[in-house]
Amino acid sequence: MHCGERGDCPSFAAAAGFYGAANIVCFKECKKGGGNVIIDPQKIRVLRVSGSPYERSREHARELGGEALSGSLDFYRKFWEIKVAHMVPGMPGAVRRLLVSLIDTLVVKPAIREQRFAPRDRELFRGYCEGVDHAVSYGELKRAAAVADTYNYCLGWLFKARGGKLPSAPPIPGSGVGCSSLIAWGEATADGEMIFGRNLDFFTGDKWIDQAVVLVVEPGPGEIPFTSVTSAGIPIEGITAFNAEGLAVSVHQNFSKAVSTRGRSIISISNEVAACARNISEAVKIISRRPSISGWSILVGSAADKEAVLIETDADGYAVTEPEGGKPWLCYANSYLHPRLQKNEFVPGHAFLEHNSARLHRMRRWLEEHAGSITPELMAAVLGDHYDPLSRMERPLGNTIAAVHNVTSAVMEPDKQRVWVALGPAPANTTPAYVGFDIEALRRGKDGALGAIPGNPYFHSPAYPALREYALAYQAFDELDEESAIWHLEEARRLHSQEPLYAFMLGIFYLKQGRTGAALEQFRQADKPFNSSYRRALVRLWQGRCYDLQGQREPARELYRLVLEAAPPESGPVLGAREALKRPYHRNAVKHVIVEFLMADAQDI
Repeated sequence: MHCGERGDCPSFAAAAGFYGAANIVCFKECKKGGGNVIIDPQKIRVLRVSGSPYERSREHARELGGEALSGSLDFYRKFWEIKVAHMVPGMPGAVRRLLVSLIDTLVVKPAIREQRFAPRDRELFRGYCEGVDHAVSYGELKRAAAVADTYNYCLGWLFKARGGKLPSAPPIPGSGVGCSSLIAWGEATADGEMIFGRNLDFFTGDKWIDQAVVLVVEPGPGEIPFTSVTSAGIPIEGITAFNAEGLAVSVHQNFSKAVSTRGRSIISISNEVAACARNISEAVKIISRRPSISGWSILVGSAADKEAVLIETDADGYAVTEPEGGKPWLCYANSYLHPRLQKNEFVPGHAFLEHNSARLHRMRRWLEEHAGSITPELMAAVLGDHYDPLSRMERPLGNTIAAVHNVTSAVMEPDKQRVWVALGPAPANTTPAYVGFDIEALRRGKDGALGAIPGNPYFHSPAYPALREYALAYQAFDELDEESAIWHLEEARRLHSQEPLYAFMLGIFYLKQGRTGAALEQFRQADKPFNSSYRRALVRLWQGRCYDLQGQREPARELYRLVLEAAPPESGPVLGAREALKRPYHRNAVKHVIVEFLMADAQDI
């Protein structure tokens, strides 16, 4: 039975623009419908390519046609113009252009020199250029592929230059992190075989998800057949992948002051691991040959070894961390676990510190509670988990495994050579279904479709439509469309009026528009008893600033003192309150406030 008219279902109505006319699975009864809906597996593209890196990348691009140049690739080609606008809000266009030029000269160009990429990676880029008839140049493609490294380098350099120490942080907008991975095997899973859950949290949202690709590769001599879960316009093979030897990999961003443009690209490292490593020792050997440009970690699971390890890296080297106490599971977020790597680590704001710690705690607790019964269905559900351990309730974003900027959510079964990929829309992890593919069947030229398994029930909750609006606000912000961002935030507030994260973010945008009274009301609405100490301090700081802007100094002072009593030591609210007690907050400072959508935060330059 179909889910009634999809327009009657709040969740599908919220996602209608993404799904279009396709029939999508509804595994759980909706508020105004019920039963299952037929799935359209064509929403996920499957590409089978073969040959040398050049040959298969050329085939990859040609198979995609016009999509090979659209969506995510277009975003990454203009990445620095967008991010600099976020990093220095309120600055004149000439200043922003100068910063982009300096970053290009000092960071991007050194990072894309030929020696930063292995020969196989250079051939991948050349083949892709040929496949799109050189509509994008080889140099442009290298720049797009280097975005992750160059951005992470700049974050590390910025923190090092400011002399920051934990837990203080420089203003870093949209830092990109949030990736979560969980691996279980042996006694932890229902059938004893390895199950690898992966959330890739990065930029572009619907652009990436709408053009999701399962890339099935039959390489030439010297490489292992492998499968990559990626997106059209992203000629990168190892970010989320597994090979025919049963080795699976996922890449995670870290924040380290140990950076060097002389290091090796993380794209190059992960590509080689996916295509060439037959076991964990070979993966470690590949990663150990040359340090990375900046802070990254690779989680590696081997069905053959019946084991998984975490390999953490920075420009000074690497370290391997094994499962604690010999447990048959491992999970990771975005903070280093090995003491050597922690020496150079920094935290880009207290909101991230909470977010990362809460995700890791939640994943570990979930693995312990479900050990012995973990299945692909359970793994898919936890990838979309919205429980916030600090608030002790479900939340749309923030301190949850399910991050708002998730673009790939997948469950890999390296033993069985199967993968389940979330349909989306953004955030992909909060989805009605994961579509399954039998990779061995696809390699034989068969259909390979496995049907679907349900995603996390949060998609069907009354809170989902508001989350979808927030995700659209974030995407509009990354397109430098502030008017649309505000409209979607207002919709999120209307649909979920009790969620303080939405109120806080709308308040920041109202304040930037000069609507101080409206902003103050939003900040009051954002002050909830279930907020963490950091969140309580943050909203009170901004309430105080609104009073200052209205000329009401005494209420402002009272709020600043409350901030100092409640806020974590040396966090942003503490620094802001100390300064505001010395002198009133000034209107000119508002335009330079950095908006952080991923954690629903705001920071001062």
